[in-house]
Amino acid sequence: VRFYDGAGTHLEETPIHVDQILKILDDGEIDLRVTVPVTEQFKWWLLGFGDRAEVLAPNALRQEIRQRLTVAVNRYNREQ
Repeated sequence: VRFYDGAGTHLEETPIHVDQILKILDDGEIDLRVTVPVTEQFKWWLLGFGDRAEVLAPNALRQEIRQRLTVAVNRYNREQ
């Protein structure tokens, strides 16, 4: 997962798993590498970051999150 705009900084003090690896990039973005089960709770956690997180891998999770966000955008683009 890549975090933008300061999101994910809390993971330095509150890891989501013992095997997580955080890398602070030169532009301030944060890359998280972690091995966790892909549960609905984990997906909910990811989606909670909105546009400040991007799933880079695994591809199946990336595609699912992309699809969910596309549905949300389409709902917001509808006329009321």
